[in-house]
Amino acid sequence: MSVEDALFQAVLENPHDDAPRLVYADWLEEQGDERGAFIRVQCELAAGVDDEQRASILRRREQTLLRQHGEAWGAALRGFGVIAFQRGFPARLYLPVSRFLRYADELFRVAPVTHLRLLDTRPHIDALAACPHLARLASLDLEYNRISAADAATLLASPHIAGLRELRLNENDLGPAGARALAQSPHLRQLRRLALSGNRLGAQGAKALAKWPQLEHLEALELAGNALTSAALGAIVNSPHTPPQIELTLHANDLREAGARRLAECGWAGSIASLNLFRCQLGDHGVGILAKAKTLVQLRSLDVGVNDIRPGGLARIVAAPWAGQLRRLYLSGNYFIMDEGVQTLVKSRTLTSLRHLALANCGITEDGVRALAEWPLLAGLRSLSLSGNRANDASALALARSPYVEQLESLKLYGFGGPGGAGRDALLARLGDRVELNRVAGLLT
Repeated sequence: MSVEDALFQAVLENPHDDAPRLVYADWLEEQGDERGAFIRVQCELAAGVDDEQRASILRRREQTLLRQHGEAWGAALRGFGVIAFQRGFPARLYLPVSRFLRYADELFRVAPVTHLRLLDTRPHIDALAACPHLARLASLDLEYNRISAADAATLLASPHIAGLRELRLNENDLGPAGARALAQSPHLRQLRRLALSGNRLGAQGAKALAKWPQLEHLEALELAGNALTSAALGAIVNSPHTPPQIELTLHANDLREAGARRLAECGWAGSIASLNLFRCQLGDHGVGILAKAKTLVQLRSLDVGVNDIRPGGLARIVAAPWAGQLRRLYLSGNYFIMDEGVQTLVKSRTLTSLRHLALANCGITEDGVRALAEWPLLAGLRSLSLSGNRANDASALALARSPYVEQLESLKLYGFGGPGGAGRDALLARLGDRVELNRVAGLLT
């Protein structure tokens, strides 16, 4: 066995450990191979980088190397399915379950795969549950597979899933019985991220989850589109199994003001770091209830898109006791925010930690974009979305001339001001591929 083969074998045998990857990276760099740098960049990003300027440099380097070499570096898995890189190697794979079951031995010989998204799972659920290769996975994604509660129970009884840290079951047919099967599984003690959106869990499913001790170890819980009422939500967020910190996704549940009150007053309030309430019928009064909540002490990310929020509601958000700690604020699809709401935003001095702002489809015109371009806090943003607004080429020119856009890594202006113009050209000249202009207007991104 060659030196390189031995180093790569160590990576395969320890897929969750960075140390063998970094040893391999050292050797590659000694050979003048840029993949060594790529491994180092992705490992550093995966570990978390507090310095934002450093993180931005690393992400740009990562994308440059992927554009130059990604096809060659992913060649070993290209025939299996759609791949994505993680920590320097192709680690995420998207393929039919029948192909995975047929080629699993070979797949794990050629790459340290730790994340699978599988298609057409239901006819093969017994074989999948019996597959010992599941034990190598950190993440399993079975979204959109028509999995029933009985199918879920079969999978959840498998000892091979005991190493999973993430399980994604969005848009299946679990129902309350599936929630009970999940809560009764003895094999999910390592689980940290759980996605159950679109499964018709309802009140009974919520009650079953609320009794699950593993909740206190979760870092993320997705429950979008589950016909949750405010009472059903209350059962979960007042569970005695309180996580120390949680990302909570609740979009497309009809929560209204009562749901906002449940969140503001619940036992979990002090643990919520990220809150997705997209399309939850909150209105200005609902966000006003959240804005008064002094309990949301860890909140860093808030999505209240498509909630009929108007300038008054936005004023309440920026005046909230937690506004200064927000790093992400998503307001897209609140069409009546308009330029008046933008003025409220830029006059506030509270959003000093904000790094990501989405204002797509908010009825903003050239005046609103000019106000944003002159906003000093724009200099702190890493991403800004203004897609689908009523702005024009002069708006693009205002952004191009702003002294505050240099740190932006992503500026989305889909449907912005027609097919071309001096403003668009100036913006592209300044920001290059960091600006996105050419998708269909109206997207909430």
